[in-house]
Amino acid sequence: MYLKKTIIYGNRIETLKYHTSRFGIQGERRHSRQKPTEESVAKANERNAERKLYRLLVGNFNESDWFLTLTYKRELRPDPEGSRKLLRKFLAKMRKAYQAAGQELKYIITTEWAGKSIHHHIVINDIPGFNKLVSKYWIHGGMNMRPLYQDHDYIGLAEYMIKETRETFRDKENPYRQRYTCSRNLKKPVEKVEIIRSGSWRETPAVPDALRKEGYILDIDSVITGVDVFGYPYQQYSFVKRD
Repeated sequence: MYLKKTIIYGNRIETLKYHTSRFGIQGERRHSRQKPTEESVAKANERNAERKLYRLLVGNFNESDWFLTLTYKRELRPDPEGSRKLLRKFLAKMRKAYQAAGQELKYIITTEWAGKSIHHHIVINDIPGFNKLVSKYWIHGGMNMRPLYQDHDYIGLAEYMIKETRETFRDKENPYRQRYTCSRNLKKPVEKVEIIRSGSWRETPAVPDALRKEGYILDIDSVITGVDVFGYPYQQYSFVKRD
């Protein structure tokens, strides 16, 4: 037996097959157990943070939305706590503008402030006249807007946003206290875990007929087969629905 975790978000269905001490490998000897090092734990935490953010990005944004960077004029550059207040005011004004247009404001924000000029990276949904609104309400410095990639190709973006706060999100002086902040209206991934009563799984995953009819294909680059630190094999992959 093994466990199968399915995570559904946006146009993707992610699958992870794995064993635990309770649901181990029947009739087979597991690989030697490894003692996790501080470095391996840190890398695993980074990957988990990237995947978590990636799922939020895929589940809530598309190529019509924006990756917005907000900076400050040198003479107006605030301290971290001051930047937090200015960003809140900016978002409050944007939220009212979205509501007036009959839309909801959605965003994910990371802020980098240590060792460089403080700035904000924001993934934000589009609205007619978006660039004019940002120019109107962000009066503290510059702005840079880039459309998101097509086909929800956001893994590089997730890695970049996590990297930006790698050294600072645990800092006691960091007023944000998190790697990123999100609007409360984002759709969360749907997860479920099943017990599969089989001793093994396919070496190459196959798309179920029901999903194939809906337009899903296997993302070949997402297929990973390996052994975890406890010596158990695992497999992960994703099905993608193309428009």
